[in-house]
Amino acid sequence: CETACLLGCIPAVLPFVETHYPQPTRLEAARFTHRLCTRSVLTLQMFVACYGLPALVRLLLSPAESHELVLFSIDAMKSVLDMKGHSPRNDLCRTFVELGVLELLMHALHEINAKHPGHAERASEIFLLFSCADTVVKAQIATRLVLPGLIRVVERPHEFGPEVVLKLLRCIKHLCMGDASHMEALQRAKAVPTLVAMLKLTQAQAHAMSSWAEMRNVCVNALYLLCKISRSRQEEAAINGVLPPLQALIEQGSP
Repeated sequence: CETACLLGCIPAVLPFVETHYPQPTRLEAARFTHRLCTRSVLTLQMFVACYGLPALVRLLLSPAESHELVLFSIDAMKSVLDMKGHSPRNDLCRTFVELGVLELLMHALHEINAKHPGHAERASEIFLLFSCADTVVKAQIATRLVLPGLIRVVERPHEFGPEVVLKLLRCIKHLCMGDASHMEALQRAKAVPTLVAMLKLTQAQAHAMSSWAEMRNVCVNALYLLCKISRSRQEEAAINGVLPPLQALIEQGSP
C-alpha cells in the first residue's frame, strides 16, 4: 500500500467513489480507501493529505439495497478519528462536518442497524466523538437535519443495541454542556420527554438492557443540565412524569 501511495495512486482512485460510477467500480474504490485507512498510520496520513475525507463522505451515498460502501466508509472514518497524536481530532471533526457527514451518517445508522449492529455501534461512536468536539461541530449536530434522528434512536432502546443508545445519550449530555442554543434545539426535538420516558422504563424492560444503570445516570445528568436554568423545561419534565422515577432513584440510593 505504501508503494502505491508514493506512486500517486490515491488521487487517481478517489474519483471512482462518486455516485455516477457503476456500483462495482465504487465498491473496488471503497475497498482501496478502506485498506489505506486501516493498514497503517503512514497510509492513513497520506490518504488524509491527499484530500481523501470527501471520498469517505461520498461513500455514504449508496443504494438502500447495498450497505457495503457504507460499512467501508464507517470503518475508515473511525480509523481517521482515532488517529491520535498525528492530527488534531477537532480539526478532522470540523472537516467532516463541513462536508455534510452528519445527516448522511445518521441516516446510515438507521439503515444498517438491523443487519449490521456492530457497524451501527461504530457509527454511534463516531457521533460521540463529534459531540466531544468544539461548539462549531456541536452546533451542526443540534440541527433539524440530525437531532431528530438521534432522538428517535433513544426513543426506541429495544430496537437499537444498548451500546448504541448509551453513546447517543452521551451525545445529548455533551450537547447539554454547550451553548444555550443547543439546549433549545434539544427541547424543540422533544429531548426532555424522551429522557423522562427512558427513566420510566419498567424494571423488566430496564433489566433487559445490559447498560441500563449507566444509561439511567446519563439521562439524569442530561435532564439536570437541561432543566437547571429553564423553568419551561422543568415544567415539561414534571408534566411528563419525571418525579416518580427520580423519587425511586433517591429511595434506592442510586448514584
